[in-house]
Amino acid sequence: MEYSPNCERNDTLIFGEVCNGLQKKGFQTEIVCEADIDFIEKTNTKLYISMARGRRVLDILKKKENSGALVINSAKSLIKYNRIEITKKMIECGVPIPQSEITETGSTPGISHHFWVKRGDECAQNAKDVCFVENAEQLERVWKDFEARNISQVVISKHAEGDLVKFYGVEDTGFFFTCFPTENGGCGKFGAEAINGEPHKYSFSHSKLREECNRLARILNIPIYGGDCVVGESGDFKIIDFNDWPSFSRCRTDAAEAITEFFCKQADKFHSI
Repeated sequence: MEYSPNCERNDTLIFGEVCNGLQKKGFQTEIVCEADIDFIEKTNTKLYISMARGRRVLDILKKKENSGALVINSAKSLIKYNRIEITKKMIECGVPIPQSEITETGSTPGISHHFWVKRGDECAQNAKDVCFVENAEQLERVWKDFEARNISQVVISKHAEGDLVKFYGVEDTGFFFTCFPTENGGCGKFGAEAINGEPHKYSFSHSKLREECNRLARILNIPIYGGDCVVGESGDFKIIDFNDWPSFSRCRTDAAEAITEFFCKQADKFHSI
């Protein structure tokens, strides 16, 4: 495993709880850091549960998947679905998202201000990877920074007004958790969430959001997931971010139980083949 930016402790805790849960179910577990490439490559186990995002490790796990191993979350899916590919799939499958376009760094957006510019090749690694743009001057600064960091493609999404809602889920289980990250002045790990301000707590269908998120998880084959949506005054929601295995810091114990349950189900199917 390796850690998400600014979430190192929470990543350690959720992964540890999952491994403890698997041990109670009779599995023998060993936690390996992403840096231990040689060990990962040489091990011949057939069951892997992984928070890995480093490309070298994902390539190794992909080879193991192709050779018949079970890897959750799937390394093949994580390699295939960067932010651009997830956005394409959401548009293709009719997932409710804000108006969005995929374009080259430095281009003229077809979406009017206000909007978000997001690096396209991976999820955000620092606060500069997802930028709120209100005018041409701000956009020019974003383009200069992205070009300096060799970020060539981006996703641009229209800003959605309303309540920011963070969601966490595990496909094929009863677990789905939501919260308001900006409540009481919260601003998330990079601070961008503060743009939407204190939530009004507009009423929305929790079950419809869960259904839509689980549908997307199945499409992408990313069963352990998290993300964000914005709920408008009318109760409609737009998904603005979807990613693999978040830290689950607000719901760790329930999430760990659900992940353990899901892995056990998949392991049973794997062994029955």
